[in-house]
Amino acid sequence: MGLRCENFVRYDLPVIKKELSKMLYEKYNLPQEEIAKKLLITQAAVSQYISGLRGRKKIIMDEEEYKIISELGYLLYKDRNKALLDFQDLLCTICKNKYK
Repeated sequence: MGLRCENFVRYDLPVIKKELSKMLYEKYNLPQEEIAKKLLITQAAVSQYISGLRGRKKIIMDEEEYKIISELGYLLYKDRNKALLDFQDLLCTICKNKYK
């Protein structure tokens, strides 16, 4: 068993990035290049998240976790700089709730 943060980064973070990529692409109609800039990843990674080649592992998200991810998606859509300030805190909240 790894540290809480290691488990989160290995198993949960790819799924969260997938959900954010899909949300920004489908709900907010952003191009992949813009999504990549907002998430600080490559356009190729965004393409793989959207197509399901990355972040394939299923994790169970409760209603609170999904609400946090939705809030983060909206923040990224509206103001990337503000969202990046909140990104770490929101991810830590999900991690702490999941790996108590």
